[in-house]
Amino acid sequence: MIFTELVLHNFGIYKGRHAIDLKPKSSTKPIILFGGLNGGGKTTFLDALQLTLYGKFAKCSNRGEISYNDYLKESINRHVNPKDGSILELEFIHYSDGNETTYRIKRFWKSSGKSINENMEVIKDGVFDPVMSEQWYEYVDEFFPSNISGLFFFDGEQIESLANPESSADILQTGIMSLLGLDLVDKLHSDLRTLERRRLSKQVSSKAVKTISKIEENIKNLEEKVTQDHEKLGNKCSEIDSLQIQINNAKQDYKKHGGELYEKRELIENQHILHEQQLKNTKENIQKYAEGAAPLLLVKSLVERAQKQSQKERSALLNQDILETLENRDFDIIGKFAGQASDRNTVDLLNKLLATDRTQRRESAKQPTSLNIHPNILSPFDKLFFADLQKKSKQLKLAYEHFSEQLAVSDRQLSTIPDGDMIKDVAQQLKTAEVNHKIAQSELNSIQNTYDEAAKTLAHKQHELDRFLHNANDEQLSAHQDKHVLEHIAEVRQTLMLYRQELINKHIGSLENLIKESFASLIRKSDLVQDIRINPEDFSLHIISIKGDVIPTARLSAGERQLLAISILWGLAKASGRPLPVIIDTPLGRLDSEHRGHLVDNYFPNASHQVILLSTDTEIDKDYRNDLSKSIGKEYHIQYQEKQQSSTITPGYF
Repeated sequence: MIFTELVLHNFGIYKGRHAIDLKPKSSTKPIILFGGLNGGGKTTFLDALQLTLYGKFAKCSNRGEISYNDYLKESINRHVNPKDGSILELEFIHYSDGNETTYRIKRFWKSSGKSINENMEVIKDGVFDPVMSEQWYEYVDEFFPSNISGLFFFDGEQIESLANPESSADILQTGIMSLLGLDLVDKLHSDLRTLERRRLSKQVSSKAVKTISKIEENIKNLEEKVTQDHEKLGNKCSEIDSLQIQINNAKQDYKKHGGELYEKRELIENQHILHEQQLKNTKENIQKYAEGAAPLLLVKSLVERAQKQSQKERSALLNQDILETLENRDFDIIGKFAGQASDRNTVDLLNKLLATDRTQRRESAKQPTSLNIHPNILSPFDKLFFADLQKKSKQLKLAYEHFSEQLAVSDRQLSTIPDGDMIKDVAQQLKTAEVNHKIAQSELNSIQNTYDEAAKTLAHKQHELDRFLHNANDEQLSAHQDKHVLEHIAEVRQTLMLYRQELINKHIGSLENLIKESFASLIRKSDLVQDIRINPEDFSLHIISIKGDVIPTARLSAGERQLLAISILWGLAKASGRPLPVIIDTPLGRLDSEHRGHLVDNYFPNASHQVILLSTDTEIDKDYRNDLSKSIGKEYHIQYQEKQQSSTITPGYF
C-alpha cells in the first residue's frame, strides 16, 4: 500500500484546499519529510490521515472525551462558515495478487446548526463505488486494519509513554491478539458460552426461569460495568502517560530556569562560606610563613656564600693563632732529624713540605674578616632547611590555588542561582503536574480496584449461572441430542482456549526475534542484548544479557527505553506481514543526540517502503537532514501564514 495524495480542505488550521503529493520517488528514497514549527499543523496532518481512513474510530490527537460529531464540528476551520464544512481526501494504491488498484477516499461534512452532516465517497480506479462508500468501515480493515494502526501511526509522546513497561506489555498484547486473529477466537469462545446457556435455559423448569433471568440481568449489568471500568482504566492510563510527559517537560523547564540550583542554594551557600574560610586560613598560614624564615629563600645563594665566607674567616683566625707555634714545632722537628744523621735529601724534603704548609696558612691568615661571624651561627641554614622551606611554600601555593578555584566555582554557582520569584511559575507548574499525576495515579488505583472487584463478581455470577443451569438440567435434560450438543460446546470452548495459547506460544518466538533484531540495529551495543523474551501470560518483555541475566528495563537509560519501544512497534509491524506506510509525528521526541543518531541512521530509512516524518527544525536539523538526504524522496515545509489565516504546505524543508 502506498499513499499517493492527501487533500485537506478547511480542516483544522488549514483554510482552503491543500493537496500534497505523497508518492515516494523511488524504492531507495522512501522518506517524505515534513518540517514545521510546533502548532503549525503537523499533528493536524497526521489526524487528517487517520480520520479519512477510520472516521469515528480514528485515534485523533485532540479528540479527548468529546463526541464524534462535536469533534467534526470543531475540526472545521474557524475562519470559514461552518456550513461550508470540511473535506478530506486520501488517495492510495493497493497491490493484491500482482494487481494494482487506486482508491480515493473522500470524507466530507458540514455543520447545520446543532447537527453535523457527514458523507463518504470511495472511488475505485476512477469509478464511484456505492457499496464500498456505504460500508467503508467494513472494507477499511482489508487495506489498513484499524486494530494495528497504532503500529504505523504514532508520535514522539506515544513512544515516550510506551517506554513504560506496563504500556509496552499492553501494546504487545494488543498487537499479538490482532495479528494472530485471537480477538475472533475470544469472540467465538464468548458466543459458544452464550449458546450453551441458551441451550440449558430451554430445558429448565418455568420455576427456574425467573432465577436465571435475574442472574442474567446481574451478569449483563456487570458486563456493562466491567466494560465501562475497562474504558476508564484505558483513559486514565492515557491521562497518566500524558501527565508524566507534562512532568518531564516541567522538569526540563525547571532545570533550564535553574530550579535545581535553587533547591541546592543552601548547600551552595554553605560551601561558599566554607571555601571562603578555607581560603582565609590559607592566606593566614601564608602570612605566618612569610613572617618566619620564608624570606631567606630570596637570599638562599647569599646565605650559602656567607656560610663559606664564615668558614674561611674561621680558618684564618685559627691560622693566625697557631702560625708561630707551627714555626717553633717545625724548627724542632728538622733539628731532630738532622741531629740523627738522617738522609739529607729526606730532611730537605720534609723541611720543604713544612715550609709550604706554613706559607699556605700564612696566606690564609691574611683573609679579611668582613663578616666576623662564627660558622655555628649559620649552620642551621643547611640544604635540608631550605628544602623544608621550599616544600612548605609549594604546599601553601597549591592550597591557595585549590581553595581559590573552589571559591570561584561556588561564586559562579551562586551567581547562576535564580531569584525565587523567577522560578515561582515553573516550580508551580512542576508541582501542579506532580500533584495531578499523584491524584490520577490514586484514581487509577481506585478504578483498578473497582474493575478487579467487578470482574471478580462477574466471573462469580457467570459460574453461578453455569452451575445453576447444569443443576437445573440434571433432571430436565432427557433429550440425548441436547446433552450431546452441550458436551460438544464445552469441548470446543476448551479446545479454543488451548488453541489460543498454543497459537501464542508458536508465534511469540518469531516476534521475539523480530524485536531483538530491531533493537540490536538501533541500540548498537553488541554486549548488551543476547535475547528478548515475552511472557505469554502477561506479555511482559524481558531483556536477556550475554551472561544470561535478565536486565531490568529500569537499568536502561530513558533513550534506550524509547528505542526499545520503537523496536516493539517495528517488530510488530514486521510480524504483521503487511507492507503499510509508517507515519511518525515528532519522530525524535526527547531523545539525546546519540540515540537520535541511531534512529536517523538505522530506523527511518528502513522502517517501511513509505515513511512520512513530521518534524520540527530542532529534531531533524540540518545535520540529521543531510544524513537522511540519500533516503529522502520529497520534502515539504508546513508554515502558518497570518495573512492567509491558514497553514500552507510548500516544497522544501525549512
